[in-house]
Amino acid sequence: MAKNFDISKTQLRTILNDQRNKRQQTNSPSKEVIKSDASYAQLLPILNPQQNKKEQANSPSDEKRDSYIEFFNTHLFEHLKKEHDPNGNKNQPSTIIDKARNSPSSIGALSRIFDEYDCPTPNYEEINTIYQKPNGLREHIQEKLNGIIPVLLNEDRTALHPDVIEAIGQENYNAILNNAQDDKRAITEQFVKAVISGYGQRILQNTDDNDLKLKLYTSVLPALEMLNKEVTLQGLPEQSKPIPAVILTNISSDFINLLEAAEKDGIKSKLFGDAKSELDSVVARFNDKHEDHTGYMHESEEVKNAKGLESYNKAVDFVIRGITDSLADEPPKPKEVSWFKKFLRFITCNEKLLQNADEKAHDRYEKQRDRLLTLIPKINKLNSQLMSYAKDEHQVTQDCRNETPITFRHQ
Repeated sequence: MAKNFDISKTQLRTILNDQRNKRQQTNSPSKEVIKSDASYAQLLPILNPQQNKKEQANSPSDEKRDSYIEFFNTHLFEHLKKEHDPNGNKNQPSTIIDKARNSPSSIGALSRIFDEYDCPTPNYEEINTIYQKPNGLREHIQEKLNGIIPVLLNEDRTALHPDVIEAIGQENYNAILNNAQDDKRAITEQFVKAVISGYGQRILQNTDDNDLKLKLYTSVLPALEMLNKEVTLQGLPEQSKPIPAVILTNISSDFINLLEAAEKDGIKSKLFGDAKSELDSVVARFNDKHEDHTGYMHESEEVKNAKGLESYNKAVDFVIRGITDSLADEPPKPKEVSWFKKFLRFITCNEKLLQNADEKAHDRYEKQRDRLLTLIPKINKLNSQLMSYAKDEHQVTQDCRNETPITFRHQ
């Protein structure tokens, strides 16, 4: 039977190290027995807690990952219950809750409820290392969500956890729910988005160097913004393969050429100019010879692809609005002309003879409409090309997943 020793852990460690050295010298570590009243197996459980602490101290990245989730979950309710500070920041939880409960259009404010939650986060070097790895930031954020969602949401992930509702106040929650038209999921989604937004905000605020802050603005923060758009109550979906940069660039260039040709043909719209600006930003992202390329050099390929696709979709929206507005601006049909004008036009075979102002305006509209309606199939063709690559690469996008061609009521 083993004896009980009144001995410090430091002394035990010294004994253990001595015995380890002896075992290594004899080259028979598996059979060596520690020559003391306490066996190696008996001493190990005593020392393990101290050894674990030492290993944790030597792994700062692991410690920070653990400490963020632990801190978030431990102090969550304390953060949500904080009293209003008149001199505090605009995104303190009391202000966010008040805004969401008093304005039906401010439910989205809940996505900023963790902006002032001072959790421990990685420094710039650490988060940049994560960001540079393929899928690194996505996996990093998913790890955070895996640890936080069970405390933030209910068991089936359809609504906020009852304890969270209690922390923000049942009366406040009811008012917010009323503004959200009883859509619990909509409220819950904002809280999940707030985790990602708040994480980025803390990284930014914990960075003192202005040059590093600028780098965050052009790299990590845009990437977090893209993840925020994807996140659901189940967390982040797996990263799909991006559309090849050359395809996105070529189709955007073709779209620009199409719009420029339309302008030469007399089709005018300010929104077409906005569309060309968006498409030009797509080309600039991927073409290192473009004069604006340096502005996008800090973006990862994932962010470039996502932002480029977003700009392309914006361009499509601008063109659709431009065409729709032009078609909607139809002048009144001109009054029927006199029999004499009809006779003159008939005998001269000239339907445009002696047109009045209303007739001329209507003719201009008809020409514009015909030009616009020839533009629509060309845009649809470009969209179809992009959608085919999206399917091939299993890319899910906001607009490209819709296979319905662009149509208008005048078509």
